[in-house]
Amino acid sequence: LLGSMAAQEIVAIEPVAAMRENLKKIPIITKIIDGTAEHIPFDDSSIDIIICAQAFHWFATHQTLTELNRVLKSNGLLILLWNIPNNQGAPEWAENITKYVESFKPSEGVNYETEKWKAVFENQNLFSSLQHKQFSHKQRVTEDLALKMILSMSFIAKLPSEEQTKFIDNVKKMLNDVEEIRNTNGFDINLDTNVYWCSPLKPSS
Repeated sequence: LLGSMAAQEIVAIEPVAAMRENLKKIPIITKIIDGTAEHIPFDDSSIDIIICAQAFHWFATHQTLTELNRVLKSNGLLILLWNIPNNQGAPEWAENITKYVESFKPSEGVNYETEKWKAVFENQNLFSSLQHKQFSHKQRVTEDLALKMILSMSFIAKLPSEEQTKFIDNVKKMLNDVEEIRNTNGFDINLDTNVYWCSPLKPSS
């Protein structure tokens, strides 16, 4: 997505040091900044597009919308993305792994699926109405990449070290026990990519 935009500059803003280190591995990112959505170190009306991937539900506040509105140009765009596993028609082993992973998800708390984050877009005059489109697709992954994707989930990343180690061992064993993907160059996973977008409501510059 970022590569297809032909942007002159792509800046990543990330408050977590470990994630900033991972972002250094993405060559098209031209600058990485320690920051948050509530305090973006850019001038007013200076940004064309803001993309929040897998994250907006964590900081869905009026303060965030105000800051995003401030830095976006009048013809700018706010894009929110979430990739959600879709096990419809998936093999039993994939469903079992998904159930195991989701058993660690808190019954209450911040997550995309509750859609509570959408409430911040109600009764406000900072952004236009949210638009939404869903894209279903397959992604080819190796066992190692699949595990990295699972470990990037916030509720897994927050597990205590000892519990996370046990979790990793269990997932590896579940993957290793699947004969159909053993000694292969990868396997397909089904994903639904949910894309939301809106524009800032501000005078044209």
